Amino acid sequence: MAIDNPLENVWLLLNGSLIFALQVGIVMFYAAYHPGGRRALLSQTLAAVLIAAVAFWGIGYVVAFGDSVWGIFGLPNRDIRPFSLQSPQDDITNFFFFNIQVAAVASMIISGVLGPRWNPVRRTIALVVFNAVLLPLPMHWIWGDGWLFAPGYNDFAGATIVHMVAAGVLLGAGDVGGGGKQKAIPKRDPTLTWRGVGLMWIGWYGFNVGATLSVEYGDLIILTALNTTVAGIGGLGGAWVSGLRRTQDGNLHLADGILVGLVTSTASCGFVAP
Repeated sequence: MAIDNPLENVWLLLNGSLIFALQVGIVMFYAAYHPGGRRALLSQTLAAVLIAAVAFWGIGYVVAFGDSVWGIFGLPNRDIRPFSLQSPQDDITNFFFFNIQVAAVASMIISGVLGPRWNPVRRTIALVVFNAVLLPLPMHWIWGDGWLFAPGYNDFAGATIVHMVAAGVLLGAGDVGGGGKQKAIPKRDPTLTWRGVGLMWIGWYGFNVGATLSVEYGDLIILTALNTTVAGIGGLGGAWVSGLRRTQDGNLHLADGILVGLVTSTASCGFVAP
């Protein structure tokens, strides 16, 4: 997909940069659970972003947005080729920049969980497969003229593509890497938790509003921004009501409520009224 208007290229770059704030928030949120291993977590997360970028650039972007084969996966074409992008002057590069941020977010979600449990080789293989195949396939199905796109399946900003796919990977990886055993949620750093959620909320505007892909859709931009705001506030309110008798977590369930609200807004923020 190419974006023709130079102003729209700036729009993608701006929102892609906001998604970077979301990534920093994810790191902080995970680091709150690992007071003794934050340096290791930070290095693992940075490595995950680098691996995601290379795998998505080399293979995943073609699978997601190349010429469709039976609506299942994409193949290289004149504009999209493995380990190749057109010149920085070409507008397709900015579309890649935005989507690589989406891929990085999904990779950080799984890396933050798998990082402390898997060795580097196993984690690297998982991230390469995830960004080369597992994530790009639903991207193609929903956003790349695939078999779900044709009948009108709607996922505005990637709830299925990012959250559901990442959750599915973690569900399977939990059975393999953790023996299927449940563990109590450890205590966490309140400051890092709230800072992480705050940054994620800011970055979520880039994630949801950026999915409009164009500055020409003024009403849609306002709608997605408003729905993102309402979802965060709604999650906060719901968590407050459900946790009126909870004091042992220092009200950190309120931060969780905001995060849940933001996640629920991702699929439909461009389709529903606030």
